[in-house]
Amino acid sequence: MALSQAGGPSQEQAAAVIHAALDAGITFFDTADVYCTSDEDIGHNERLLRRAFDSYGGDTSGVVVATKGIMSRPGGDWVAGSDPDALFAACDRSLEALGVDCLDLYYLHTPSGFDGDDFKFAKACANLRNLQQEGKIRHVGLSNVSYEQLVSSQAAIEVAACQNRCNLFDPSAFHDGVVGHCKQTGVAFVPYSPMGGPRGPGSHIDSTARDGLGLQPLCQKLGCSAHELMLSWLLQIDDCIIPIAGATRMESVTSIARAAKDKFPLADEDIAQFLR
Repeated sequence: MALSQAGGPSQEQAAAVIHAALDAGITFFDTADVYCTSDEDIGHNERLLRRAFDSYGGDTSGVVVATKGIMSRPGGDWVAGSDPDALFAACDRSLEALGVDCLDLYYLHTPSGFDGDDFKFAKACANLRNLQQEGKIRHVGLSNVSYEQLVSSQAAIEVAACQNRCNLFDPSAFHDGVVGHCKQTGVAFVPYSPMGGPRGPGSHIDSTARDGLGLQPLCQKLGCSAHELMLSWLLQIDDCIIPIAGATRMESVTSIARAAKDKFPLADEDIAQFLR
């Protein structure tokens, strides 16, 4: 997302970061039509990924791309969509932006625009099912949903992935039933902002910082950064958890790939202490 935000890297630098991720063996990329600066540039990040893949010299046949609808960016704000039928046009725009005939994984970005209207949420789920039956979506996902919404959705669709915010500073998904239900029903749980987000409490933590979570001794013991430790923590809780971390620098890509590969081994008590 940050590659398409104001103040982000140039298009050439952004492509280099994506190429570095591919070189590091990363094959799962997460985007959304609203990863852009405003409504005038909807689909920016999707188009950026497409251009980067097209210009990559290696094999991208095994790459999986997840994208989302239906939000908007009027004046740069983030506004949840209120019309579940808008999914049809949003899906078509994403297909065009990514240059594909079928989206690997397509999420309802957030149901918050439905204002608790269960009928609208049910209709959005039905629309996702219809798009899947039309061959435009391979797998269906839900983002920013409650436990109750996740459970109710499964009466209409086979949910492949649930993407909610989750990290050491906000482990609520482990307590509200979402992660447990994902594990029980074979749904991938995809935590976003796994290190707290670009402006969150983890944005300035490193292995030498005073972090308030007691990460320093573990980082020193394992020989990793605090950000690598945060990713390792999520990866070791359960196999259904697939965290997505953003990067705007090649150094960050290297660090993310290192955490995914090495999964700096944490003792059970170290994992458990951050779940309390």
